[in-house]
Amino acid sequence: MCLAKAYVRTTGADMEPGGADVTDGALLLMENVTHVKVDGDRLELRSLLGTTESLRGRIASIDFMDSKLVVDSLEPQSATG
Repeated sequence: MCLAKAYVRTTGADMEPGGADVTDGALLLMENVTHVKVDGDRLELRSLLGTTESLRGRIASIDFMDSKLVVDSLEPQSATG
């Protein structure tokens, strides 16, 4: 079973592509992500235990080897931190 950690960063946050530490410039949004649904600029993430998070954003990167998903938020900065 492949579970991922999802991180969210505000648009324009400085993060090196392919960087080893995706937590720089990004906040942990959810652990044990099993499902991501994309509907336009809306993302819905669901965890192994059925918890859901929904936000406006776009997928910036997915690293299957490290099980990391990084989302660029399109929501006002106060909503993500």
